[in-house]
Amino acid sequence: MINASVYFSASGLLVVGMLFGLACLSKVRTAVLGNRLSAVCVALALVLALLRCDLKSLELGLIIGPIVLGTVFGLLWAGRVKMIAMPQTIAMLKSFCGAAAAVVGVIKLFEGAADLFSLLTAGLALAVGMVTLAGSLVAAGKLSGRLNQRPVVWPGTSRSRPWLWCCRWSGPDWPGVRPFRSG
Repeated sequence: MINASVYFSASGLLVVGMLFGLACLSKVRTAVLGNRLSAVCVALALVLALLRCDLKSLELGLIIGPIVLGTVFGLLWAGRVKMIAMPQTIAMLKSFCGAAAAVVGVIKLFEGAADLFSLLTAGLALAVGMVTLAGSLVAAGKLSGRLNQRPVVWPGTSRSRPWLWCCRWSGPDWPGVRPFRSG
């Protein structure tokens, strides 16, 4: 078990290191350094978090196993991706994040929420995770050319559009939102 002040100080340094690494990604000259620095800081943060928790060996194995599997998978995949295919790769990786959020939401809902806040956050995690998963998969499919590039028009869209415009024009003016006005 790590002392709380050491844990939070080290966590703060790792966050600063990861953010500095992300800032380095904006320049071609420092991008490789930034990528490596961010990866090392995130890996050390995982180790630090695992050291902070007093886990049994079975629980530790259930956590370390997927981390190692994901690292191996990511390294193999990163070596095969061409730069031209990077946007759809990022979209696929984002879909994994959405799936993970949805799984966490489902697990929390099946465990039984203790209070309203837990129930709402679990439902929100499930909803946002599924929307992220679906949207990212569609984006990856369109970017790779596997899905049609034309926009999807739902049945009844033309009938609902006037109602939406009426609601928008009759509603309040939100800061930063400029409604379409003809003329």
